[in-house]
Amino acid sequence: MLVGHSTARHAAADFERARHMLTEHGVDVREAYLVESDKRLRKTVRRAIKRRPDVVVVAGGDGTMTKVVGEFAGREAVLGVLPLGTGNSFAQSLGIGSDLERAVETIARGKIAAVDLGRIDGDYFANFATLGFASDVARSTSPILKRIIGTLAYVLAGIVPLVRARPFDCKIKADGHTVEFETYQVIVASGRYFGNATVAPEAGLKSGKLALFATSDASRLDIVETYVALLTNRQTLLPNAHVFEAESIRIRTRPRQLVSVDGSPFGKTPVRFGVAPKALRVLVSGPPPGPKASP
Repeated sequence: MLVGHSTARHAAADFERARHMLTEHGVDVREAYLVESDKRLRKTVRRAIKRRPDVVVVAGGDGTMTKVVGEFAGREAVLGVLPLGTGNSFAQSLGIGSDLERAVETIARGKIAAVDLGRIDGDYFANFATLGFASDVARSTSPILKRIIGTLAYVLAGIVPLVRARPFDCKIKADGHTVEFETYQVIVASGRYFGNATVAPEAGLKSGKLALFATSDASRLDIVETYVALLTNRQTLLPNAHVFEAESIRIRTRPRQLVSVDGSPFGKTPVRFGVAPKALRVLVSGPPPGPKASP
């Protein structure tokens, strides 16, 4: 069964094309649904899982995946990923990337892998959560603009939040250790990627841990330097970087900060993160990038 979210950047344009590609690769697509709302998306996926097809293929970006992974968590149902969003970080963490042909090939001939899911205050998420500046940018980014110009929409949407940005005090408890510093943003990932950047060297969907990245920022210029470093995958070399992996993370801030999950608003701090090891069965073409969990 194939389910797509029409709000994803390429879903409306490429949904039928993807369906035909699956058929050409020998995949028997019994039913296909392109839905318009988050509520309808979850309901359709839930209904599809109950009908027990071999695979439920979901077409969309990171936001779409996060909205449905909870339906698959801990079940025998298998997820097939068609990356039709803007960033497709989750698909990259799976080793699929944004290549539709590769994704279709993976669904047709891939293998089932059990990968981790992140948890935030009890809810599941697929890829990453942000708080502070990155969440303000996500909230300011127009969905329409994302469809037209892709990731450049985040750059344009970040101008006003950058001018208005203020640092905040952050207290992080991770696996019994506590750190405190002033920053503009924090990134917590279950997967390996934030956009096209690797969050941490050891990050991966089979590590059994979450990855955290933040910097002790003193000025808006630090924000710009941080994003330049992320774009060039040199963020872990920044002298003010905080990078680590942990099974559980609690974050408190002063003042309270907006929290987003895979680009969608979630709430405000304080917030608690955890990891559900091997909670999701998904099709992959090879081992997902990153280390495996220790025996």
